[in-house]
Amino acid sequence: MSLGLTERWAQFGSELRYERLPAEAVRVAKCLLLDTIGTTLAGGSLGDCAQQVARFVEQNAGVEEVTVLGYRKRVAPLTAAFANGVFAHSLNYDAMGAEVGT
Repeated sequence: MSLGLTERWAQFGSELRYERLPAEAVRVAKCLLLDTIGTTLAGGSLGDCAQQVARFVEQNAGVEEVTVLGYRKRVAPLTAAFANGVFAHSLNYDAMGAEVGT
């Protein structure tokens, strides 16, 4: 029986090894990760909605499991995912679609 698309992607991901990645893919991934961390940190303090999201996080902290980048308080995973996602895109400085590292 053949695997479905989701199963094939899951198998590919589970068998993927860092050593087998092309050097250019690693370089671009590192640049994008650094860019995302930087824009998330900036968005958490400079973005138009930073204060509103910070209040939301405080009000919906839940179980203290994970962090929002740039904040010391640990919060529930869903709350952190929401805040980190908003902060990562709030300044619209991310490098997606742009040539990375040149």
